[in-house]
Amino acid sequence: MSRFVFATVPLAGHTVPGLPIARALVDRGHSVRWHTGAAFADRITETGAVYTPMSEYDYSVDGLDAMFPERLKRNGIGRLRYDLANVFPATLRGQLRDLQALLVNEPADVLVGDMGLLGGPIMTELGGPPFAAFGITVVTYPDPNLAPFGLGLQPTSGRVGRVRNRMLTTALRALLFKPLFDAVNQIRVENGLPVADDMGMGYPAHTDLFLQLGTAGFDYPREVPEMVQYVGPSRPARSSAWEPPPWWPQIESADRPVVLVSQGTLAVDSRDLLRPTLDALADEDVLVVAVTGGPDPAELGPLPPNARVERFLPFDRLLPLVDAYVTNGGFGGSSWR
Repeated sequence: MSRFVFATVPLAGHTVPGLPIARALVDRGHSVRWHTGAAFADRITETGAVYTPMSEYDYSVDGLDAMFPERLKRNGIGRLRYDLANVFPATLRGQLRDLQALLVNEPADVLVGDMGLLGGPIMTELGGPPFAAFGITVVTYPDPNLAPFGLGLQPTSGRVGRVRNRMLTTALRALLFKPLFDAVNQIRVENGLPVADDMGMGYPAHTDLFLQLGTAGFDYPREVPEMVQYVGPSRPARSSAWEPPPWWPQIESADRPVVLVSQGTLAVDSRDLLRPTLDALADEDVLVVAVTGGPDPAELGPLPPNARVERFLPFDRLLPLVDAYVTNGGFGGSSWR
């Protein structure tokens, strides 16, 4: 029997994909403890793993904005810069304190985290167990033929393209990510580690194993290290305890097209996609199922007669009944196609 400690960012898109992995390990007789936000305690316990709470920076219940209200004063790139300079460093410190205490009390053979767990590679450097991560978005490993992750630029080839990509990488690191680089390196020095050019947190280069929960076709063609394994999306075990909403029979026997709309669990402002889709299809002869990804459906306001809304629905049950899927292209939702 091996001892596993899971630690994930307290967001659904970072935590839920790991549940089937934990269940499989428990079923094989391994010991699993899981450290994340309280909102996921029951689902973690259902896998057979032992839930361990976060001592600080648990925004799984009230949300990130409630914990860092200054974020609300900024939009777009300004909010991202604030997060890089404040949210990421603060939560990293909390991660390290919690994980160090957790592993001192009971050591583990493997630390497992999502790719947002900045403290994972640092814990290994500090003498902790090997770190395995699972990818919940496209692989961000650099490639000379690719622009930096996040810019949405097409791959290039040839000398001119590679020069462009180097220049963009240098500019992005200096203009946008420098506050995060500086903060992470300060934390590294405080913990007796050397300064790292890549912050010592790059994925997947600083893992012993990187399970990419998707297919290579979801990424631009790239060279990746040997530790990267494309394993496909994780599939949750079908729960017999799930109770369908009262309107569920309407889509099971629908005599008109069923349209699903969801924008994931992070970009949850309904004005981006949910509300426009509901309004656009309000007069169409379709049945629209909107999944908010967490926010209260009441926040959508008055609903058209042909709309049904829930916070979450099991996509393995829902998608076979759907004729069209409107999505913002988020990795988690797209991987179910």
